[in-house]
Amino acid sequence: MSYEADQQRLQRLMEECFSDEDDCEADDAVDDEVEDGRFEEREENTDTEQELEFDDVESDQESSEERKVNTRLVFIGKDGTIWRKHCKQRKVRRTIKNIVTQLPGPIGPVRLVKTPLEIFHHFFDQNVLDIIVENTNKYLATAEANYSRATYTRPTNFIEIQALLGILLLSGVKKSNHLNAEDLFKSNGTCPEIFRLTMSCQRFRILLRYLRFDDIDTRAERKSLDKLAPIRELFTAVVDNCKKNYSLSHSTTIDEKLEGFRGRCSFRQYIPSKPNKYGIKIYALCDAKMFYTANLEVYVGAQPEGPFSQNNSALAVVDRLCEPMKGKGRNLTTDNFFTSTELSELLLRHKITTVGTIRKNKRALPREFVEGKNRPIGSSMFGFRDDCTLVSYIPKKNKNVLLISTMHDDDLVNEATGKPQIILDYNATKGGVDTHELIPKIYQEQCAPEFGNFAILILKLPHHKNQQNQDAVNCALPRKTEKLDSSVRAARRLCA
Repeated sequence: MSYEADQQRLQRLMEECFSDEDDCEADDAVDDEVEDGRFEEREENTDTEQELEFDDVESDQESSEERKVNTRLVFIGKDGTIWRKHCKQRKVRRTIKNIVTQLPGPIGPVRLVKTPLEIFHHFFDQNVLDIIVENTNKYLATAEANYSRATYTRPTNFIEIQALLGILLLSGVKKSNHLNAEDLFKSNGTCPEIFRLTMSCQRFRILLRYLRFDDIDTRAERKSLDKLAPIRELFTAVVDNCKKNYSLSHSTTIDEKLEGFRGRCSFRQYIPSKPNKYGIKIYALCDAKMFYTANLEVYVGAQPEGPFSQNNSALAVVDRLCEPMKGKGRNLTTDNFFTSTELSELLLRHKITTVGTIRKNKRALPREFVEGKNRPIGSSMFGFRDDCTLVSYIPKKNKNVLLISTMHDDDLVNEATGKPQIILDYNATKGGVDTHELIPKIYQEQCAPEFGNFAILILKLPHHKNQQNQDAVNCALPRKTEKLDSSVRAARRLCA
């Protein structure tokens, strides 16, 4: 049997050798004809006219049976997007798009800090406090005629503003929000004496009343171009400090949060699903593990024509927020408000993978994924493109969960839960902004209803965020910390 197999193999080799010689003779004949001038040479690109004509003829002659075979192997979206039914086999343990190029944790000078007060100064640095001191003094100067004594409206300074921030932070830690300011400064032993030892109650009220973050004389001119003019300079400075002091972990989250506010504001939002139904909507980029806030953008609606006018689409917002982590191999988790195939392709060019739920009305989705009524409970359906995976999961009757991911390239399903690995990874990383929104409730700085003006709201925005960031940096530092809450220690040092 082996002898006959060897004979057949030798026969095939001889036939291939003779066919190669015939091809060589044909090529020589063609070369001779070219030299004689009987053939005209033509320069052609990779897609030549001959190849295009051949493709057209071949496509016209394709039978309906071949088309049916192709549809058995792929899903086709409403816009013609093709999704393969089977994933490609990967020969590497980790693809290049999932490789982290910068380790997470504190970066720069903040790695050398030893106390919570030093961490606080890396977020509320000299530049930020100078903005508050300068603009508050300008507004205090305009109010001298309203008081009988000039000492009431005397100029403030760097140390006094630090003490004011310390009182607000400490009152939040002690859960004294919505408590009348006079009750905080009582001397009958019912309140900590650190409040009245830091400043008087009257001075505390005046500073809160005249606290400003921009030049009051030029505000009207700047507001004609920017709705966020009253806090633009301060807010930008604080967010820049957040970007440069910490490197995010592999998993990040973008979502919207609502900072509670019921005062007069042209871009105040009403979102009934949020804990604070009325407030200022903010888009936030957070670390899904440490809940550190790396970037923020306040939603102000349509801006006037000018330097601050920008696109408010979900794609544009995510692209701007992801600027600090582009090219660093991170993964981003989003909900169906932001997720789209266009977003996934855009971020993948910047080495950012995405995982997120996607709405059923997207035209790139095949009909088989959108219609899940007749599918059994617990079943999963996968579709694959180059560097993109689509999954449809039926958790219960008449419910279809759709997710898209550029981080996953397989159809792995967890044996214990029966859920796709894409859904498990999404559930593990989707709560970054939600947790960020819940934690600041501990640090409510509003000390009395009569101080609930717009200035106090703006003080809350960066102050909440940076107190949380200080805690995140404290946890990430490679050293032991005291058991006393870091926020209490920072507040006491500020008031000292």
